[in-house]
Amino acid sequence: MCSSDLNSTSYGLHLIANGLAWQDGDEVLVIEGDYPATILPWQRLASQGVRVRALRPAGEVLSAAELAVAIGPRTRLLAVTWVSSFTGRALDLQALGAVCRQAGVLLVVNASQALGARPLDVSATPVDAVVACGYKWLCGPYGTGFAWLHPRLLERLRPQQAYWLAMQAGRGLD
Repeated sequence: MCSSDLNSTSYGLHLIANGLAWQDGDEVLVIEGDYPATILPWQRLASQGVRVRALRPAGEVLSAAELAVAIGPRTRLLAVTWVSSFTGRALDLQALGAVCRQAGVLLVVNASQALGARPLDVSATPVDAVVACGYKWLCGPYGTGFAWLHPRLLERLRPQQAYWLAMQAGRGLD
């Protein structure tokens, strides 16, 4: 399992959005009215033919049953905010993740409003990526964050920058 230090939640989400190999017609699901940082990285993929579809939950949060109905043959990813900064309501990551795993859909979670206040065991919760900033419940400084990526997701990502330390290939470039 992999984690990386970042400067923001958005940075981690963009690493995933820009690192996956998308095909024309692929679909990303988000929740209508979700935090903008969770939605915007996927919307910019429209130029590659990726469709972003916002789900409108019948209740206060998206249920696993609603997600199961919404997933289509071209759905590749669900991006959600675990705890809403607007309402304080929390998604059931276990249930949503189980639906995603069964359908072969990646589950990417913005956990900025939750980590530090709520525990999350990534070895027991079916999530593919967890991103968060450090300055909220983790009580870190502004401009810090991290991304945890499941190994299956990490091996699918193409690096977007070639920093010599990150690439571990900075020697012998003569």
